Amino acid sequence: MAGSPSKLWCRKMNTYFSNMDMDRDGFLTEKDLDKRLELSKAANPTLDAETERKHIQKVWLVMYNNGKEQPEGYKLSEKEFADNLWSVVNRPNFKEMLEPMTERLFNNFDLEKKGRVTKENFLKVTGEIISEEIASAAFDSADVEKSGNLTMKQMFDAMVFFYTNQDDEGNPLNHIMGPLVD
Repeated sequence: MAGSPSKLWCRKMNTYFSNMDMDRDGFLTEKDLDKRLELSKAANPTLDAETERKHIQKVWLVMYNNGKEQPEGYKLSEKEFADNLWSVVNRPNFKEMLEPMTERLFNNFDLEKKGRVTKENFLKVTGEIISEEIASAAFDSADVEKSGNLTMKQMFDAMVFFYTNQDDEGNPLNHIMGPLVD
């Protein structure tokens, strides 16, 4: 993937950033992460808030901040967010980095703890950030076996696609964070 990101990839990351910027101030901050945690907890009451907070902080550090510790009160701009993610997805070990993060996400969606994510649970958890129509299309696209459930592997493959695909705008997996912004 090296080189420059495509316009599609940039639009996906801008959309991703917009969904993470909970207070809409143009920066990602600790307050945004706290709000994201509240929404996750509301969608999945069995979630251990402290464990999830640590996970969100790790994702912040590794994925969004390119492994750099930042001082308290740090604000991450949309450009920094996209530049950092571009750097991360171009690392040779990107998939290995993404796997535990996807597993954690999968477990948050697997509300019944049966090793699968039902479409109903997927829609419930994503309902706070994207429309049911978009979430449904993304789920159906990731559900390659058309079983009505997502496996960990299917969710991982969908995440890899989202972060690495640069040209298939029609694929619903590119819209998992909602309609693409410019």
